[in-house]
Amino acid sequence: MLQYGVTYSCCLRRVPSGLVGISCALQTNGGSAFTPSNSAPVAGGVVSTGAALHTSARGRATTIRIANRKKVEMFVGKRYHLPTRLRTAAPDIALEWDYAKNPMHLYPEIVSIGYMQPVWWKCKDCEHSYKMSVEKRVVRGGGCPVCEERELSRSMAQNTALLERSLAEGANAERKPLLLPGEENRALRPKRTTMLSIRTKY
Repeated sequence: MLQYGVTYSCCLRRVPSGLVGISCALQTNGGSAFTPSNSAPVAGGVVSTGAALHTSARGRATTIRIANRKKVEMFVGKRYHLPTRLRTAAPDIALEWDYAKNPMHLYPEIVSIGYMQPVWWKCKDCEHSYKMSVEKRVVRGGGCPVCEERELSRSMAQNTALLERSLAEGANAERKPLLLPGEENRALRPKRTTMLSIRTKY
């Protein structure tokens, strides 16, 4: 049983006038222990030890101070709406996040678009998993290496076909030499000879 001495009763003397009965009930005679049985009734009830312990000297309820508020707000969900988060800034790229290979403490809701460490992605087209940093994926426009190589091969094949077709057409028909705009339209030619003066810094 808790023992309340003279120090505790002196602190309770600063209670407002409405709580005088509480202070009288908590004061002990000869160092006897406080029990609800020997307390005085206040407003038709008995003062409990919990109310006395959790009520400050001014009658206000105590508050709990959160030490690491930033981490608490992050897990509560108050920081998810920041525009630099991957889920908010690039939701289409966030859909390619590979949850199976990435660690559990990394997910699109908290990872920034400037995150430089390589993470795992899963291509939505070819289902290929590859590693690339979030910054390179979002800011610099990187993508799946398999799809990029396939697109490059297709573009090179298309350019080669167009070049071969143009060479075949040039061999069959004689092409006129290309003329400059001034040669096609004489009005664009200068009236007199112009001299170009180049000024150097020194």
